[in-house]
Amino acid sequence: MRLEKALDILYGELVNTPFISAFSGVTYNVKKVVSGTLFFALNPDDIKRAVANGAYGIVFEGDMVCSDDTEIAWIKVRSIDQSMRRFVRYFLLESKYTLVMLTPIEISLAKSLQIGLSILHSITLQDCLEEIFKLYKDQDKSKDENTLPFCKILLTSIQALENLQIHTCYSVQYARQRVERSRSIFSQHDLEKEIPRRYHKHCSVISYTLFESKIIWENAVYKLSLPYILLPFVESLMATFSFLKQEYWQSYIESMGGLYARESKTTRIVSGKEIKPFNPRLPKYMQGDIGIKGLHVEELSYCYLDSNERLSSSVKDKILLFCTNPSLFACPSLQERDLGYDTEIQNNAHIIFESLRKSRDSNVLMEYLKVEARHLKMLSCYAKGIKLPRTTQKNITIPYAHINHLTQILTKTSYHLAVIYGISKKSFEKNADLPRQSKRQDQKTIHAITQPPDLFSAHGIQI
Repeated sequence: MRLEKALDILYGELVNTPFISAFSGVTYNVKKVVSGTLFFALNPDDIKRAVANGAYGIVFEGDMVCSDDTEIAWIKVRSIDQSMRRFVRYFLLESKYTLVMLTPIEISLAKSLQIGLSILHSITLQDCLEEIFKLYKDQDKSKDENTLPFCKILLTSIQALENLQIHTCYSVQYARQRVERSRSIFSQHDLEKEIPRRYHKHCSVISYTLFESKIIWENAVYKLSLPYILLPFVESLMATFSFLKQEYWQSYIESMGGLYARESKTTRIVSGKEIKPFNPRLPKYMQGDIGIKGLHVEELSYCYLDSNERLSSSVKDKILLFCTNPSLFACPSLQERDLGYDTEIQNNAHIIFESLRKSRDSNVLMEYLKVEARHLKMLSCYAKGIKLPRTTQKNITIPYAHINHLTQILTKTSYHLAVIYGISKKSFEKNADLPRQSKRQDQKTIHAITQPPDLFSAHGIQI
């Protein structure tokens, strides 16, 4: 990126006359600064190190004495945060992306579907700056005449990307959360669209266990590794894809006069213009109905400990439920009316939401487990910095300092279900000093999945 272009986008003031004329990267993280980087100095103390690492430009705010290094560009702005937003907006506009705003749970679900759409993995404006700049730089490398413009869709849950005045769609759940947060209605601007309710379909719940739901969706039966409390997010996500498929396809065909709708193997002359062969390459979400088999939330997974304190995939003496990020399940957009699947679920949902209204420190997952696992003795383990409700006689809460400490707690405490916050199942299995049950032993006891002990099937709930 040329220096002059960067100044225009940032509304910046160049306070010196540098030798450099362009930048090859952008970042706010001093550890990622390399030769050619434009560095956003959120922390002025990082500037010296950024210059030493090879930064070609420093973006700063306020009064600051610049370094003697006049070869690099020193750019003063009123607000670094606003300047970063302008950069992100410019990159998205130049790359012709449409933003699709989803809740964090919908983002996690979308990742598990692998539908051929770009997903921002960053969760903050600062982090996404580098990610979006990379997409901007890579667009020339991946240019393909057979790639349809409406395929350039970017899924994100970053609130700071709202109101960028670019084409943006909001899922049903995200739109509700946004209205609740800002107490404002959506603008009627053509650039912003909330997914219309006509695309929103409900699934039917056939049966459910503590961590799984058997549902009917689009006349097909699916067994999802999701508690029923998260099914409204599945419905919202699928409504979003249905909208993208219908609206974007139709609007593109109409805008092109139907020329590209007809596949052609030879060049044709239409109205005096040469039309080259065009065989559109469609992403997965455009190719028929999207199957939801395998849909799951990566941040929520479980395994078991057998009677010999060995990790197992089937034997259920003790259940370990891993919740990497508790804040993911704050779910401010979720409403009691979303869970009208059957009378039993409705009654349980009423209890869950009554508890949520009374406890600020809780979340949907915690209250769900209190209701659906009330017949089990629960243990909650949390890493430093995570707030959880107080210990009760039936639900024990214990903090852990490190992986070995956690392992000791899980092996020496009496419980049926342990909910472990702040670490993933994958990380625990890799680093915990616990033996694993052999595959042959697992296969011999696989009947435990379909025939759980009476303890776990009380009140009709199975694990």
